[in-house]
Amino acid sequence: MHTQEWTKMTEGKAKKENKKVLIIIVVMVLALLTGLFYWFQWRPMQIRKECYKLSFGKVEGWIEENTKNYEWAPGKEWHALEGNASGKWGWKYTIPESKETVEYWFKRCLTEKGLEGRF
Repeated sequence: MHTQEWTKMTEGKAKKENKKVLIIIVVMVLALLTGLFYWFQWRPMQIRKECYKLSFGKVEGWIEENTKNYEWAPGKEWHALEGNASGKWGWKYTIPESKETVEYWFKRCLTEKGLEGRF
């Protein structure tokens, strides 16, 4: 009878240890999956959003600002308003001539943040 009690006690301890090990494994797998999601999904999405704001978003803001406010601000240059014939001048942002310039800014931002390869 003494050996049966001993066997039951060791089986109970073994089950508790197995539960602890299983919980540790589940927590580690969840932590790994969370880290992978952050690194390959969340982080790139946030970098792309920030780079968009710093390139295309900046130009969109400049275009909007150029239509309503001709006061000086950092980054603005002195331009003729409504063409050179009007004689009116004011401070405006210089909008890049081509879309490729803004795309270059976007790609450069992605590269600086480690998301794209060097170009």
